[in-house]
Amino acid sequence: MFASFESDVHAYLRAAAGDRAVRARPFTVRIDPHDAGLFFNYAIPDDGAEPTRDQVRRLAEIFIRHSRTPPWSIFRPPLHASRRRWSPPGSPPNGGCRS
Repeated sequence: MFASFESDVHAYLRAAAGDRAVRARPFTVRIDPHDAGLFFNYAIPDDGAEPTRDQVRRLAEIFIRHSRTPPWSIFRPPLHASRRRWSPPGSPPNGGCRS
């Protein structure tokens, strides 16, 4: 269920990037020329992509060249569902840990 949802969201964001989209395989990159906000400048990986270090480095260079903050979430792998810890309601997710 979540894999499909994630894929649908990524497809929407790739389409929303429109004519400002730049391909930096395996990413679709959107850089807003007027707004440095994180929500206007993003990179969406292709479905099933497993970027190499060089591809991630090139992606970061694109953001830096445009004086934008690279999307740091791409530099660490996502937390796999089997590694998530249960947290009581109202507490930080994963006990406040980021990994």
